Amino acid sequence: MVAKLLGYSDINFVSSTGTPVVGSNFYVAYQEEGVTGMKAERFFVKDGIDLPESLKIGEQIQIGFNHKGKVESITK
Repeated sequence: MVAKLLGYSDINFVSSTGTPVVGSNFYVAYQEEGVTGMKAERFFVKDGIDLPESLKIGEQIQIGFNHKGKVESITK
């Protein structure tokens, strides 16, 4: 998926089951059929996924997903 990076925020907390949750929320916008303009969405990116150096707000990124729909890669 090609998307425009709108923003991101770091996440670091312990879930109610005691599992640590570490990563980032990425806020993006992308073209989707049937939508006038762009669709905006938030994706969780778990810690350990390699991110491109010097990501800048407003630039295009490529988001790759695994077969379960979870983010597995982000590239420029």
